[in-house]
Amino acid sequence: MGLLWLKQITEQKNRKENGFLASYFRCKRHGLPPPTDDPEKPRRSQKCSCMFRIRAVQNYMVKNDQVTIVWNIITSEGGGLHNQHVAVYKEGDRHFAGLDAEEKAYVRQQTMAEVLPRDIKNGLHLKTPEKPQPSSTQIYNETRKIRQEVRGERNTAQHMLALAVEAKYVHWHESYSETKEITHVFTAHPDSVMLFRGYPYVVNMDSMHNTNIYKNPIIEMVGVTPTGSSFLIACSMLPTESEECYKWLLNK
Repeated sequence: MGLLWLKQITEQKNRKENGFLASYFRCKRHGLPPPTDDPEKPRRSQKCSCMFRIRAVQNYMVKNDQVTIVWNIITSEGGGLHNQHVAVYKEGDRHFAGLDAEEKAYVRQQTMAEVLPRDIKNGLHLKTPEKPQPSSTQIYNETRKIRQEVRGERNTAQHMLALAVEAKYVHWHESYSETKEITHVFTAHPDSVMLFRGYPYVVNMDSMHNTNIYKNPIIEMVGVTPTGSSFLIACSMLPTESEECYKWLLNK
């Protein structure tokens, strides 16, 4: 069924009076291609007006007072053939099989070590060259699942503050009293605080935009030692780059 790229297109109809359940399927490439598609570079999922369609009917047969379920596959006239070659490729097998237990364990290990998903994908391919290379979507979905397990019921902001408390970071935050929405966040590593107390003479501040899901500016404060080496003092997320926000940051 998977290699035929079947897709259910109508709701299942349960007709109790006839005692069967019918499901309708058609090819994923059914329909006309969009006018913007380049015919010179066809994609696996590009529409090509394929008319393949089948109907699976579930019947109930009673024999010797026992009910047996029987599935019948019915094809309409002219609708039982594809107008393109059936997709047979390694990525297709990988797509339906997914990651095995050994690969999931490797992804979990690398995710807990803060390795980027694209590097996990490359490392997994080098570790098991005899297997088809996993897709980026499979790696991202697995890492997202792992992070969700670690985070639990906490949202992103709550998890960040929980990690700051666990690692004994110096941190402050403020939120709206009505909605409890966090607006200001300040975090600094204990070692960074000790370095800044020793070398407080130079402070560089840089703002980054659109690097988080909240679209708030992230401010990085960097100090300089007498040997010319730089060190991170603190990071802060602010709602805006207004004068009041910078005063709050510098006061902290």
